[in-house]
Amino acid sequence: MVKQFDKSIYNSEINKDLTSQGVSKDRYRHHAELDSVINVTRTEVTENSNQDGVELIGSTKTPSSSKSSGGLKLSLKTKVTSLFITLGTIPVLLIGSIAYHLANQSITEEISQNNIARVVSLEDNLKGFIQDRYADIRFLATLPVFTNSSQQQTTSLSERQALLLNRYLDIYQVYDSIAVFDLTGKVIAKSNQTPVDNPSSRSYFEQVIKTKQPAISQPIHSDASGQLSLYLAAPVLDENTKKLVAVIQSRMPIQYLQDSINLMGSGREELYLINTTNGKIFLSNQSNILNQPLTKVFPDAKELLTADKPDTLVTSNRVKKHQDLLAYTPFSKINDLPDLPWVAVMATPDAIGRWPRYANAFLPQRQLLLTLTLGTSLTTLLVAAVAVYLANRLTSPLLAATKAVKALGEGELDTRLELVGTDELGVLGSNINRMASQLQTLVANQQASLNKAQLFAD
Repeated sequence: MVKQFDKSIYNSEINKDLTSQGVSKDRYRHHAELDSVINVTRTEVTENSNQDGVELIGSTKTPSSSKSSGGLKLSLKTKVTSLFITLGTIPVLLIGSIAYHLANQSITEEISQNNIARVVSLEDNLKGFIQDRYADIRFLATLPVFTNSSQQQTTSLSERQALLLNRYLDIYQVYDSIAVFDLTGKVIAKSNQTPVDNPSSRSYFEQVIKTKQPAISQPIHSDASGQLSLYLAAPVLDENTKKLVAVIQSRMPIQYLQDSINLMGSGREELYLINTTNGKIFLSNQSNILNQPLTKVFPDAKELLTADKPDTLVTSNRVKKHQDLLAYTPFSKINDLPDLPWVAVMATPDAIGRWPRYANAFLPQRQLLLTLTLGTSLTTLLVAAVAVYLANRLTSPLLAATKAVKALGEGELDTRLELVGTDELGVLGSNINRMASQLQTLVANQQASLNKAQLFAD
């Protein structure tokens, strides 16, 4: 049977023992930072008590599975790692995005300007070709065989035909017919036996008679040749009276302009010439869409028909089922050449899957985006790896200190930290070790005093 002992005698012995060691009660309480409390039972011995009836209770433990009201708690290591990754990757992503945005703008502008320059070059080539044909018809209209009335009386019709053939049809080989008409549209002279259309009802013929100035028709389907053709006409004035006596006309199949189109397109870009008066494509290196309305191919490109300056447009190609970059320019007026209500268009496919068989308008942007994406991804992974490493290095001393303090709170007073360095973390570890030593000494002394009190009680 365990005897009861006088509590006042026990307390007196404890106080004497603490006083002999120079430790006051208040100071002892300060050392118990881990909330270790010594309870002395009177007669009961529990599982956590020693054989003398003393129970050492550690600090209250929070269940590891507990959750905060806001959700699952994150460990310090996780928080530090997340912070480091965030601080490391956000600048990389931000700089990468800004770099791509600026480079993309620059490349887009360069591509657009390059395509505009090419389509303007196409316009210049076509205008130069037509200007030469315009000069041809004006020169023919001034030949004495037509303007000198005395020569007309001595020159036979066959000789005039031979003159036209020898000088132009055989030399330039871009015309399939040259003919001279009176003011009613009746043929006066013509090249070879090539059939000609009666021009009396056509607007360009009427314009020449009315203004006495050369004129160029829009592309017209010729009933005589069965081809889409361009007509150039000029007034024939009597060199003495300056009266209009006839109209000379050359007919050039529109296909002769195709050479300029083919040279510019190089088989990759799609080139179009559009007549803005009816909105139809009259010349292209895509033969399946000739004489089709522009909006049938590019539904959103109607603004091209009223354009007054070169520009670009990204729109869908209904025929090819992909996006195109359109560079276009209206035909500007040069010298005394009549206005040509035409628009030259160059379409560059913008379809990833079609490259490299077809030109890809924005391939440089995609290459840049791919490069920046790969670079940013690799940099982000590297930053994440460095962040995890640094987080481990920085939090491991704190985690070790936390683990040690928890062990001390559970009564494992022989727990010690391995000291590394002399910084704040090193000082913290040193203080924890010193506190553990002091607690271990105090508990040992208390155990000795308790044993003395037990013996006295017996």
